[in-house]
Amino acid sequence: MQNLNLVVKRLLYVSRLTDVKNKKLRILISVLLANAIVSIDIGIIVIFSSLLANVVDDTNLIVKTVLNLVNDYKFIIPLLVVLRYLIMFIDRMNMEILSLQVNENLRFYLLDEIYRKGNYSTADAYYYLNTVSQHVSSFYKALSGFLNNILQIIGYSIFLIYSDIQMVFYFGLGALILILPTKYLLIKGKHYQHLSFTIGKEVNLYIQRILDNIFLLKILKTKTNEFAHFRKILDENKDAWIKNNIYGAANSML
Repeated sequence: MQNLNLVVKRLLYVSRLTDVKNKKLRILISVLLANAIVSIDIGIIVIFSSLLANVVDDTNLIVKTVLNLVNDYKFIIPLLVVLRYLIMFIDRMNMEILSLQVNENLRFYLLDEIYRKGNYSTADAYYYLNTVSQHVSSFYKALSGFLNNILQIIGYSIFLIYSDIQMVFYFGLGALILILPTKYLLIKGKHYQHLSFTIGKEVNLYIQRILDNIFLLKILKTKTNEFAHFRKILDENKDAWIKNNIYGAANSML
Protein backbone atom coordinates (compact mmCIF):
# COMPACT_ATOMS: atom_id res chain seq x y z
CA MET A 1 0.00 0.00 0.00
CA GLN A 2 2.89 2.35 0.81
CA ASN A 3 4.45 1.64 -2.59
CA LEU A 4 1.13 2.37 -4.29
CA ASN A 5 0.85 5.73 -2.53
CA LEU A 6 4.41 6.57 -3.56
CA VAL A 7 3.64 5.70 -7.20
CA VAL A 8 0.49 7.86 -7.14
CA LYS A 9 2.42 10.81 -5.66
CA ARG A 10 5.14 10.55 -8.29
CA LEU A 11 2.55 10.23 -11.03
CA LEU A 12 0.74 13.37 -9.86
CA TYR A 13 4.06 15.23 -9.57
CA VAL A 14 5.10 14.35 -13.13
CA SER A 15 1.59 15.10 -14.36
CA ARG A 16 1.86 18.64 -12.98
CA LEU A 17 5.22 19.11 -14.68
CA THR A 18 3.77 18.30 -18.10
CA ASP A 19 1.37 21.28 -17.84
CA VAL A 20 -1.10 19.81 -20.35
CA LYS A 21 -4.73 20.75 -19.83
CA ASN A 22 -7.61 18.24 -19.57
CA LYS A 23 -5.42 15.12 -19.43
CA LYS A 24 -7.95 13.22 -17.30
CA LEU A 25 -10.82 14.17 -19.59
CA ARG A 26 -8.92 13.14 -22.72
CA ILE A 27 -7.92 9.81 -21.20
CA LEU A 28 -11.56 9.23 -20.20
CA ILE A 29 -12.70 10.07 -23.73
CA SER A 30 -10.17 7.61 -25.12
CA VAL A 31 -11.44 4.85 -22.79
CA LEU A 32 -15.05 5.53 -23.81
CA LEU A 33 -14.15 5.53 -27.51
CA ALA A 34 -12.26 2.23 -27.16
CA ASN A 35 -15.30 0.64 -25.52
CA ALA A 36 -17.55 2.09 -28.21
CA ILE A 37 -15.37 0.29 -30.80
CA VAL A 38 -15.82 -2.98 -28.87
CA SER A 39 -19.60 -2.44 -28.78
CA ILE A 40 -19.71 -1.81 -32.52
CA ASP A 41 -17.61 -4.94 -33.14
CA ILE A 42 -20.06 -7.01 -31.11
CA GLY A 43 -22.97 -5.49 -33.01
CA ILE A 44 -21.38 -6.28 -36.37
CA ILE A 45 -20.68 -9.89 -35.27
CA VAL A 46 -24.31 -10.31 -34.12
CA ILE A 47 -25.65 -8.87 -37.38
CA PHE A 48 -23.53 -11.09 -39.63
CA SER A 49 -24.25 -14.15 -37.44
CA SER A 50 -27.94 -13.51 -37.95
CA LEU A 51 -27.65 -12.88 -41.69
CA LEU A 52 -25.30 -15.78 -42.50
CA ALA A 53 -26.07 -18.51 -39.96
CA ASN A 54 -29.07 -17.38 -37.93
CA VAL A 55 -27.37 -18.36 -34.65
CA VAL A 56 -28.34 -15.45 -32.40
CA ASP A 57 -30.80 -15.25 -29.53
CA ASP A 58 -33.96 -13.68 -30.95
CA THR A 59 -35.56 -13.60 -27.48
CA ASN A 60 -33.20 -10.82 -26.36
CA LEU A 61 -35.11 -7.55 -26.80
CA ILE A 62 -32.04 -5.45 -27.63
CA VAL A 63 -30.73 -7.97 -30.17
CA LYS A 64 -34.16 -8.36 -31.71
CA THR A 65 -34.59 -4.58 -32.03
CA VAL A 66 -31.17 -4.16 -33.66
CA LEU A 67 -31.77 -6.99 -36.13
CA ASN A 68 -35.19 -5.65 -37.10
CA LEU A 69 -33.65 -2.22 -37.65
CA VAL A 70 -30.90 -3.68 -39.85
CA ASN A 71 -33.43 -5.71 -41.84
CA ASP A 72 -35.42 -2.54 -42.52
CA TYR A 73 -32.39 -0.35 -43.27
CA LYS A 74 -29.56 -2.36 -44.87
CA PHE A 75 -27.33 0.72 -45.20
CA ILE A 76 -26.76 0.61 -41.43
CA ILE A 77 -24.16 -2.16 -41.87
CA PRO A 78 -21.64 -0.14 -43.94
CA LEU A 79 -22.35 2.88 -41.74
CA LEU A 80 -21.37 0.85 -38.67
CA VAL A 81 -18.12 -0.20 -40.35
CA VAL A 82 -17.30 3.40 -41.32
CA LEU A 83 -18.26 4.61 -37.82
CA ARG A 84 -15.96 2.00 -36.26
CA TYR A 85 -12.92 3.20 -38.20
CA LEU A 86 -13.84 6.85 -37.63
CA ILE A 87 -13.99 6.32 -33.85
CA MET A 88 -10.73 4.36 -34.01
CA PHE A 89 -9.09 7.27 -35.87
CA ILE A 90 -10.39 9.85 -33.35
CA ASP A 91 -9.21 7.71 -30.43
CA ARG A 92 -5.76 7.25 -31.95
CA MET A 93 -5.32 10.95 -32.74
CA ASN A 94 -6.56 11.97 -29.29
CA MET A 95 -3.90 9.87 -27.53
CA GLU A 96 -1.12 10.65 -30.03
CA ILE A 97 -1.67 14.41 -29.70
CA LEU A 98 -1.82 14.10 -25.90
CA SER A 99 1.43 12.11 -25.90
CA LEU A 100 3.07 14.67 -28.20
CA GLN A 101 2.01 17.60 -26.01
CA VAL A 102 3.27 15.86 -22.86
CA ASN A 103 6.59 15.11 -24.56
CA GLU A 104 6.95 18.68 -25.80
CA ASN A 105 6.17 20.32 -22.44
CA LEU A 106 8.29 17.87 -20.47
CA ARG A 107 11.30 18.45 -22.72
CA PHE A 108 10.86 22.21 -22.29
CA TYR A 109 10.74 21.78 -18.50
CA LEU A 110 13.80 19.50 -18.46
CA LEU A 111 15.79 21.91 -20.63
CA ASP A 112 14.92 24.76 -18.27
CA GLU A 113 15.92 22.59 -15.29
CA ILE A 114 19.24 21.64 -16.93
CA TYR A 115 19.92 25.30 -17.75
CA ARG A 116 19.23 26.46 -14.16
CA LYS A 117 21.30 23.74 -12.45
CA GLY A 118 24.07 23.61 -15.03
CA ASN A 119 25.63 20.42 -13.63
CA TYR A 120 24.39 17.88 -16.18
CA SER A 121 26.74 16.27 -18.66
CA THR A 122 25.91 16.58 -22.35
CA ALA A 123 25.13 12.85 -22.53
CA ASP A 124 22.74 12.98 -19.56
CA ALA A 125 21.05 16.08 -20.92
CA TYR A 126 20.39 14.46 -24.30
CA TYR A 127 19.25 11.24 -22.66
CA TYR A 128 16.70 12.93 -20.40
CA LEU A 129 15.49 15.29 -23.12
CA ASN A 130 15.09 12.67 -25.85
CA THR A 131 14.66 9.24 -24.27
CA VAL A 132 13.17 9.71 -20.80
CA SER A 133 10.65 12.34 -21.91
CA GLN A 134 9.53 10.02 -24.73
CA HIS A 135 8.95 7.16 -22.28
CA VAL A 136 7.00 9.39 -19.91
CA SER A 137 4.77 10.68 -22.70
CA SER A 138 4.00 7.13 -23.88
CA PHE A 139 2.87 6.29 -20.33
CA TYR A 140 -0.44 8.07 -20.89
CA LYS A 141 -1.27 5.80 -23.81
CA ALA A 142 -0.49 2.79 -21.63
CA LEU A 143 -2.65 4.23 -18.83
CA SER A 144 -5.57 4.64 -21.22
CA GLY A 145 -5.22 1.01 -22.33
CA PHE A 146 -5.03 -0.16 -18.71
CA LEU A 147 -8.19 1.72 -17.70
CA ASN A 148 -9.95 0.40 -20.78
CA ASN A 149 -9.05 -3.19 -19.82
CA ILE A 150 -10.23 -2.63 -16.22
CA LEU A 151 -13.58 -1.28 -17.47
CA GLN A 152 -14.05 -4.25 -19.80
CA ILE A 153 -13.17 -6.71 -17.02
CA ILE A 154 -15.75 -5.07 -14.73
CA GLY A 155 -18.39 -5.20 -17.47
CA TYR A 156 -17.64 -8.82 -18.30
CA SER A 157 -17.68 -9.76 -14.60
CA ILE A 158 -21.12 -8.17 -14.13
CA PHE A 159 -22.37 -10.06 -17.20
CA LEU A 160 -21.05 -13.37 -15.80
CA ILE A 161 -22.57 -12.73 -12.36
CA TYR A 162 -26.01 -12.31 -13.87
CA SER A 163 -25.68 -15.07 -16.49
CA ASP A 164 -23.48 -17.79 -14.93
CA ILE A 165 -22.29 -17.38 -11.34
CA GLN A 166 -20.39 -20.68 -11.50
CA MET A 167 -18.20 -19.30 -14.28
CA VAL A 168 -17.25 -16.39 -11.98
CA PHE A 169 -15.88 -18.93 -9.50
CA TYR A 170 -13.71 -20.56 -12.17
CA PHE A 171 -12.38 -17.21 -13.37
CA GLY A 172 -11.65 -16.18 -9.77
CA LEU A 173 -9.79 -19.46 -9.19
CA GLY A 174 -7.78 -18.87 -12.38
CA ALA A 175 -6.91 -15.35 -11.22
CA LEU A 176 -5.61 -16.70 -7.90
CA ILE A 177 -3.46 -19.26 -9.72
CA LEU A 178 -1.97 -16.53 -11.92
CA ILE A 179 -0.96 -14.26 -8.99
CA LEU A 180 2.47 -15.84 -8.45
CA PRO A 181 3.58 -16.03 -12.13
CA THR A 182 2.28 -12.49 -12.69
CA LYS A 183 4.25 -11.21 -9.69
CA TYR A 184 7.38 -12.99 -10.93
CA LEU A 185 7.03 -11.51 -14.43
CA LEU A 186 6.46 -8.01 -13.01
CA ILE A 187 9.59 -8.25 -10.85
CA LYS A 188 11.73 -9.49 -13.75
CA GLY A 189 10.28 -6.90 -16.13
CA LYS A 190 10.95 -4.09 -13.65
CA HIS A 191 14.53 -5.32 -13.19
CA TYR A 192 15.31 -5.32 -16.92
CA GLN A 193 13.49 -2.02 -17.42
CA HIS A 194 15.77 -0.40 -14.83
CA LEU A 195 18.77 -2.15 -16.38
CA SER A 196 17.82 -0.84 -19.83
CA PHE A 197 17.52 2.69 -18.39
CA THR A 198 20.94 2.46 -16.69
CA ILE A 199 22.73 1.03 -19.73
CA GLY A 200 20.98 3.58 -21.97
CA LYS A 201 22.59 6.37 -19.96
CA GLU A 202 25.94 4.57 -20.22
CA VAL A 203 25.59 4.39 -24.01
CA ASN A 204 25.10 8.14 -24.21
CA LEU A 205 28.05 8.78 -21.90
CA TYR A 206 30.29 6.56 -24.01
CA ILE A 207 29.21 8.31 -27.21
CA GLN A 208 30.12 11.65 -25.62
CA ARG A 209 33.46 10.22 -24.49
CA ILE A 210 34.32 9.07 -28.02
CA LEU A 211 33.23 12.33 -29.63
CA ASP A 212 35.19 14.40 -27.12
CA ASN A 213 38.35 12.37 -27.67
CA ILE A 214 38.30 11.62 -31.41
CA PHE A 215 41.64 13.32 -32.03
CA LEU A 216 43.29 11.47 -29.12
CA LEU A 217 41.86 8.12 -30.27
CA LYS A 218 43.36 8.63 -33.72
CA ILE A 219 46.78 9.47 -32.28
CA LEU A 220 46.81 6.49 -29.89
CA LYS A 221 45.11 4.24 -32.46
CA THR A 222 42.71 2.83 -29.88
CA LYS A 223 39.63 2.93 -32.09
CA THR A 224 39.35 -0.88 -32.23
CA ASN A 225 39.29 -1.30 -28.46
CA GLU A 226 36.95 1.62 -27.85
CA PHE A 227 34.50 0.55 -30.55
CA ALA A 228 34.61 -3.07 -29.33
CA HIS A 229 33.66 -1.88 -25.85
CA PHE A 230 30.93 0.32 -27.32
CA ARG A 231 29.57 -2.68 -29.23
CA LYS A 232 29.51 -4.65 -25.95
CA ILE A 233 27.48 -1.91 -24.25
CA LEU A 234 25.06 -1.81 -27.17
CA ASP A 235 24.60 -5.59 -26.98
CA GLU A 236 23.92 -5.37 -23.23
CA ASN A 237 21.39 -2.61 -23.85
CA LYS A 238 19.70 -4.67 -26.59
CA ASP A 239 19.60 -7.75 -24.36
CA ALA A 240 18.01 -5.81 -21.47
CA TRP A 241 15.46 -4.20 -23.81
CA ILE A 242 14.51 -7.55 -25.38
CA LYS A 243 14.10 -9.27 -22.00
CA ASN A 244 12.05 -6.35 -20.69
CA ASN A 245 9.70 -6.69 -23.65
CA ILE A 246 9.56 -10.49 -23.35
CA TYR A 247 8.50 -10.36 -19.70
CA GLY A 248 6.09 -7.50 -20.43
CA ALA A 249 4.47 -9.37 -23.34
CA ALA A 250 4.21 -12.59 -21.31
CA ASN A 251 2.61 -10.71 -18.42
CA SER A 252 0.09 -8.98 -20.72
CA MET A 253 -0.95 -12.35 -22.17
CA LEU A 254 -1.61 -13.70 -18.68
